[in-house]
Amino acid sequence: MAHTRANPTLDAPGDPTMPTSFLDCATNEMKLAYYLGYSDRADLRAFLFSSYWLPWWLLNRDMLHGHRCNTPFRILQECSIDQMFPKGVNAQEKWPVEKDDKGQLTEEAKMNRHYRVANLWVNITRSIDTLREKYPDGYAPRDKNVEELNSTRFDEALDKKLPIPLTDRIRLPVLPNDPAESSLENFNRIYMMFRFLDKLTTDSQWKTRQFNTEHVFASKPVSEEHGPSWMVKTKILNQPTLSPRSLAQKTFKILWKRKKNAPLEEHFDELDNAPSMPSTKQTCSADPRHLSGPEFRNSIRHQFSCRGLRMQIHRAVLDWDAGDDCINQINMLVDWEEAKTWFTDKPEESVTIELTFRPLGEGEELFESEEVP
Repeated sequence: MAHTRANPTLDAPGDPTMPTSFLDCATNEMKLAYYLGYSDRADLRAFLFSSYWLPWWLLNRDMLHGHRCNTPFRILQECSIDQMFPKGVNAQEKWPVEKDDKGQLTEEAKMNRHYRVANLWVNITRSIDTLREKYPDGYAPRDKNVEELNSTRFDEALDKKLPIPLTDRIRLPVLPNDPAESSLENFNRIYMMFRFLDKLTTDSQWKTRQFNTEHVFASKPVSEEHGPSWMVKTKILNQPTLSPRSLAQKTFKILWKRKKNAPLEEHFDELDNAPSMPSTKQTCSADPRHLSGPEFRNSIRHQFSCRGLRMQIHRAVLDWDAGDDCINQINMLVDWEEAKTWFTDKPEESVTIELTFRPLGEGEELFESEEVP
């Protein structure tokens, strides 16, 4: 593909008069995740492989395939977006793409194709903004009916059976209104998501790569070290954890939901010199209210002998027992700060953390940091 972009190490907002000045993070997934406001890579992947995003991507791929992206950026920079791309405009009628007698695109058609691409990007940003208004928590439910209708289409278009997100809700990307950025920065965010999937699906190993769905959507936290420098400087950080003296004493129970005849049990049978099996019912060895997400997960890995048993955390769900208001759907691998808020703000309630594990993947790192509590 003939894409002209700036050096991917450039860490400054793009100059709207220079399309090549915008950040190129299409080959850096963790930076892309931060650029889009994600705190976990799993959320980015779930969004990109969702039935919401794939139709947009296929449409963009068909329109822009093999052509430069600079012209759509210039169009968006020079025009009044609301006037040029009004809501509900019929792109095929307004910007026809016709061929001449020799079967070649006319010069007008070539330019119209760029207008269609720009219109697509505008529609996507509007769609995401609309979904965020409808779902203020930033999550949109997966439309499984649409997913089922489109699954064959996606698989055929990509010559590949795609992994289906494990979650029932898709976290939306953040398109910020940052005064340090031009209005084109969010269009670059859209474009980078397209480019990431372009590169993934044109990789030489794409057709032969076997997807392990659990591994594809495994949690991997995104931190400030992954972010573009201007975003890290302007980011509103989470409030610091309350000091130990300000928190009431609390016991955090852990329940390992171990299943018989599961692949993990077969994995245990094949281990040599495995440590003794930990109890399925324990209490947290460290107070999670004082830990970051990686620190909490690493403490669990040590507590349950994950290194010796060659297993990785698959699921960690906060079960908050508050009578009729019982909450049992907070995914602690993804929504760490939300989970921590629940059991910090409600110290009188009983909290249980339910865990499941899976075999550690070949070459997969067990710990997220050497700084283990």
